[in-house]
Amino acid sequence: MARLSILILPVMALMTGPVIVLAGAPSRGDRPVLVVSLPWGPSSEQIVQRAGGRLLGPVSAPLGVLATSETPGFRSRLRGEGTILVVGASLIASICGI
Repeated sequence: MARLSILILPVMALMTGPVIVLAGAPSRGDRPVLVVSLPWGPSSEQIVQRAGGRLLGPVSAPLGVLATSETPGFRSRLRGEGTILVVGASLIASICGI
């Protein structure tokens, strides 16, 4: 168990930087965003619906979905509904090399 924790801590430390950068990155209000929720709270789909957005795509990941909304303040409403991360989809695409 001690060996496992020695390996996990550096990996978590390396992942913290990109997560902070992604969380603070600005995006336009009318562009798609990635919405990530906690596994024990409301689902990402529920958060998007309550925030007045619509889902994009036929399938979603267990903790995240792509969503958009034409109404202003969508990102702030998503955060108010309990999402842990809202990232512009274009930023995710650029990181992935698309």
